[in-house]
Amino acid sequence: LGCDSGPCETMMANLQEFVDNKDNIGKEYPVKGAKYTVSAADNFAYTDPIDGSKASKQGIRIMFSDGSRLVFRLSGE
Repeated sequence: LGCDSGPCETMMANLQEFVDNKDNIGKEYPVKGAKYTVSAADNFAYTDPIDGSKASKQGIRIMFSDGSRLVFRLSGE
């Protein structure tokens, strides 16, 4: 409650730069003996299955070739 949103917005802007740089696709990251290869990255959209309305820029997804992913979202009140 009541935390400063500035650092979070900066993090999301940095992640958007990662998504926008297509050179990151195929990049490998070693973690504890495993290797994770970026297969896709986006700022995902959501389509409501009931009324068909669309909401864009819902959060950053970074997908890896093994099926794992990272998802970053800001939430509000």
